[in-house]
Amino acid sequence: MEGYRAGLSYCNEASEKDFIAIDQKKIHRVFANIMRNAIEYVEPPLKVHMSFTADKKYVHFCMGDNGPGIPENELSQIFQSFYRIDKSRSRDKGGSGLGLAICKSIIEAHGGQIQAYNSVSGGLGIKFSLPKVKR
Repeated sequence: MEGYRAGLSYCNEASEKDFIAIDQKKIHRVFANIMRNAIEYVEPPLKVHMSFTADKKYVHFCMGDNGPGIPENELSQIFQSFYRIDKSRSRDKGGSGLGLAICKSIIEAHGGQIQAYNSVSGGLGIKFSLPKVKR
């Protein structure tokens, strides 16, 4: 991975009054799994954009990359255990197909939702929402 070129940008529109209750290690794993997928499947230079917004009930996290995206008919399936877009990839070329399934499990255990989309720039985006709590 020496010399890998990547950029990260973010936009935070959530307020410091928007609170969520999380298991920090597990949510860290969600971010790490999504980022690991971007690094694995996007040719350099990788560009990842993150945004944080909130409404009355949820804080929303979006992470999108500049990769090739995936076929629309497979977007909902990528959260299934062992599901892989490119069935010919061997384990040494990618993971086991568990990363996004683990993300879904963690987000749902927190009372949230997760979904995938192809961004307008063509890459894959993952959005997850976690319920706000009163403080």
